Amino acid sequence: MEKHNNLQEQLKELKSEIEVLKVEEKQTHMDRLHEENVQKGETKYSTLRKVRAMGAYSDPKPGKYQMVEHNFFLARDI
Repeated sequence: MEKHNNLQEQLKELKSEIEVLKVEEKQTHMDRLHEENVQKGETKYSTLRKVRAMGAYSDPKPGKYQMVEHNFFLARDI
């Protein structure tokens, strides 16, 4: 448990060091969206959980998505 706490502390320190080095002008739109999602607590895992919770037939645009193995969705005609 102590090793886990030490790793968490090191990770926080590295994140704060990286944050200082970021240049605001060089951030892309995707970088800003990612930062917003991180602040909201959204991760790729939480997004996948939401998609799975919606179910296969709750898509508001029928025919746009098809269900494939393991509940992942693929866009057909984007």
